Amino acid sequence: MLELTDVSVSLAGKKILDHISVRMELGQQWAITGRTGSGKTSLAKVITGDIFYSGTKLLGAARDARIPNEQIAPSPDGHTIARISFVPQEHQFKNLNNTSDFYYQQRFNSSEAGQSLIVSDLLDPDNNWIDLLHLRELVDRPILQLSNGENKRLQLAQKLQDKPDILILDNPFLGLDVSGRTILGRILAGLIEFGVQVILIAASSDLPAFVTHVLSLNNGKVDFSGTRVEFEDYQASRVSDVHHINSDLLRSLKPAPWLPFEFAVRMINVNISYDGKIVLENINWELKRGDCWSLSGPNGAGKSTLLSLITGDNPQAYANDIFLFDRKRGTGESIWDIKHNIGFVSPELHLFFDQGASC
Repeated sequence: MLELTDVSVSLAGKKILDHISVRMELGQQWAITGRTGSGKTSLAKVITGDIFYSGTKLLGAARDARIPNEQIAPSPDGHTIARISFVPQEHQFKNLNNTSDFYYQQRFNSSEAGQSLIVSDLLDPDNNWIDLLHLRELVDRPILQLSNGENKRLQLAQKLQDKPDILILDNPFLGLDVSGRTILGRILAGLIEFGVQVILIAASSDLPAFVTHVLSLNNGKVDFSGTRVEFEDYQASRVSDVHHINSDLLRSLKPAPWLPFEFAVRMINVNISYDGKIVLENINWELKRGDCWSLSGPNGAGKSTLLSLITGDNPQAYANDIFLFDRKRGTGESIWDIKHNIGFVSPELHLFFDQGASC
């Protein structure tokens, strides 16, 4: 059980959360929704005790056969206190120097990828979740070379080692393909059957079937709190909330320069491997001007590696026959010449943003 009463949080003089009150009972699986910047992650950090707040927080856990008595911490008043694990949206892994100063391109650089820990360094060998989360085949792989979905499963296995009563996940489905989302949803549903209370931070349009209750935030305040059925009725009754892009803003955008090319991308028998492990084999691909492609495949199939050859982030591009905008890679162009003509956004890229930088 979790209860928050009049919880407020201020950072740098700005109120992030404003008098939040909610009670989450055992057996209820909650989703915290709201727009970007509405306070969802800050509320999760209040629950985990990682941020200063005013107001009151009450945590309690009923004893059951799943958890030995000695593993439950007693509170001063004699009640039991739930153990909480938080799986953030970004990973918090460290390298061999015990720092987290990774950069995005490092995963594609063979000489530097080995500077990270491997999966088995982060998990107890007796951790049952290694097999349940399909990590056994990854135990010897550097964490930098994991796909977004593999990374998420590793984060989850790490947190489940602590045998939490409450598991909070920040946008766990972001960046996962359909198969990965299905697998993760089944895993979380299984945890719930095992007695773990799950709290998700997620978009209101992205709620898995096991969610029973919803807390919606808007500018740090409670916009809605209740059952999922009530929330769906609440949403249906509201006027469409879709933001339309300002037409003046669109007109102010600088037009993309016209480039005289026939093929945006041409790959001829491309092969990529790391430490003897083949990631891409004999890839032949042509992307013509005006083409729109979908790049699909399961987690770990090599999608990000393939894109890294296009965006100028993978040094192995120079050892292959790759043409971008009809120009062969390695003929004097800089990576900035390439990036100047390409827009690129990905969940992995966001992981390496400087958290201390402002817009």
